Amino acid sequence: MLSPKLWFFISLFAVSLASNCLHGPCGPGNDQCGAPFDRSSPQFHVRDLSCAENDPNFPFYDPLHGLYHLFYQNHLCETQGGDGQGPVIGHAVSPDMVKWSHLPVALWNDEPYDTVAVWTGSATIVEGVPTLVYPGLCSPSKWPNCQTGTLFAVAVPADHKGDPLLTAWTKPAHNPIVNNTQRDPSTAWQTARGEWRLTNYEGKVYYSSDFVKWDVASAGAALWAEAECPDFFPLPAACRGCTKEAAPPTEPQPTHVHKESSSGQDWYTLGVYADGAAGSTGSWTVVGPALRPLDGSAVLSTDMAFYASKGFYDPVGRRQIYYGWALVPPASVQTLPRVVEYHPQLQQLLFNPLPELSALRALPSLFSAASVRVPAGGAVWLGDWAGGDGNQSEFRATFALPVGAGARVSFGVAVAVGGSAKATATNTSLPITIWYDPATPLLLNVSLGVALNVSQLPMAQVPLLPGETSVDVVAFLDNTILEVFVLGGRLALTRAVTTMPADAGMALFADGAAVSASDVDVWHLDGIWVSPSDVLAKRRRQ
Repeated sequence: MLSPKLWFFISLFAVSLASNCLHGPCGPGNDQCGAPFDRSSPQFHVRDLSCAENDPNFPFYDPLHGLYHLFYQNHLCETQGGDGQGPVIGHAVSPDMVKWSHLPVALWNDEPYDTVAVWTGSATIVEGVPTLVYPGLCSPSKWPNCQTGTLFAVAVPADHKGDPLLTAWTKPAHNPIVNNTQRDPSTAWQTARGEWRLTNYEGKVYYSSDFVKWDVASAGAALWAEAECPDFFPLPAACRGCTKEAAPPTEPQPTHVHKESSSGQDWYTLGVYADGAAGSTGSWTVVGPALRPLDGSAVLSTDMAFYASKGFYDPVGRRQIYYGWALVPPASVQTLPRVVEYHPQLQQLLFNPLPELSALRALPSLFSAASVRVPAGGAVWLGDWAGGDGNQSEFRATFALPVGAGARVSFGVAVAVGGSAKATATNTSLPITIWYDPATPLLLNVSLGVALNVSQLPMAQVPLLPGETSVDVVAFLDNTILEVFVLGGRLALTRAVTTMPADAGMALFADGAAVSASDVDVWHLDGIWVSPSDVLAKRRRQ
C-alpha cells in the first residue's frame, strides 16, 4: 500500500514536480515554477514563492550567525538526462521564526548518487556546523551501487563563516555515507559515550564515531516499526505553570519521545531509551499509550491536513519546536512553529503556537472585550472586517465551563463566516465547537465543521483535570489554512479552508446553556516575508 506522501506525489506529479521552470530547465538561478502565489494564499505561514511543496526538512538554529533555517520538499528538479523526478530542497531563513525570507533552492539533484531526487532529511549540528543528512534517490545508470534506489548523503555549508544566510551548500567527497538504505533519516543523537546515532523509515539505527563513516547497528535489527518521517528526541521541558507533580507512576517515567508519520497521521510515543553497548540500537521501552496523535486533524476529517512533521531543539528558547506539512490550497504550506512541552500530571505532550508570533498582530485589534456572555441557543457577532482583515487573523478567548448544566452543552467560535450567516453562525462551514457533558466532567470533545446530525460529527477528546473550570481556544486563520489550539495545547488541529468569504467574520455561539467568555480578542496578522538584508539586520548577535 502506498503511503499518503507517495499518493500525494503521484497525484501532483504531472503539474507540480517541474523540470521546466519559469525561464527554461530548472536549475541554479532558475527555481521558480511560475508567477508568485497571490494574496489569497497563506500570508503568515512559510511556503514556497511559486512552487508546490510538502514535508518540512532540516529545521535548525545556526549558533554562529544567530539565524533559524527551515527547508522543505520543493516540487522541481534538474532534468539529469531524464533521471530527475524531484523534489529538491527549498529554503527559508529567519531571525526569530516569525519573519522569514525566501532563499534559492539549497540542494539540487546534481550528484551521480542523487540524480532522481533529494527527499526528506534532518539536520544535526556537528561541532557547531549544520550538517544535513538526506536520502538521495539514485539511478543505477548513474550510480551502480543503487540496489534499493535510496542512500544517505550529507551536505554542509560551503562557507559557514563567510555566508551567514547559508545560501551555498556542498556535498562532501565522502558521500554517500550509507548505500542501499531506505528514506527519511532522523536528526542524529549522541550517546553518553559520544557515539552518533540516527534512525530511518525502516526503524533501524545507524551509528558513527565521527559523522563520516556509518554502519547499521545490531546487525540491522529494527528498534521501531516501519514508518515515514521518524523523529527521536529527549522528553521536552515540563509546561510552564502546570503542576510539577506527576500522576502516581504505574510505570517508569519517560525519558524520550519517538515520533512517526503513518496511516495519514502523525503520532508520538513516550518511552525510556537506554544507550546499550556501542554499535547497538539501544533499548526502547514504551511508557503509556503508544501512537498518540500529534495533531488531531486526522481524527476530525477524512482529508489529511497535517503530516510529515519535523522538529528541532531551539537552544535560544531552550525548547523543542515542531513544524508540519499542511495540505492546503494552493500548493501546501508549513504549519506555524509549535512549542512542545510535557505535562507531567497528564503525562502527555502539549503543542502551542510560538509566543513570538504575537509580533505579527496589527494594532488596533479587530475586536477586544474583557467579557462576553453568549445566550443559550444564540450567537454574539464579533465582526466582519473590510479588506479581508478577518481572513488573516488570530482569535483568543477563554470560555467558562457551564459546570451547573444538567445536560450536554456546546459552545465555541465560528470563523470564516459570511455576512449573510450572522444569525446562524453555527451553520457556517467552520465552527470550532467545544462539547461539555456533566456526565463526563473530566473530558471535553472538540469538533470542526457541521453535520446534518450531531451524532455524525467526529470528535477529538481533550482531558480535564479535577478543579478545572475553563477552556482556552486559540485559532489562526490564514486564508486557506486554520490552526486551532485548545486548553493550553492539549489538542492541536489543522484544517484546510476551501471556502472563504471576501470579508470573513467571526461569532461566538452556545447551545444548551448560556456561556461566558473572557479575554476575547481578534487581531489581523501581518505577512511574514521580508528581504534577506532585513533578516541579517535583525539576527541575534552572539
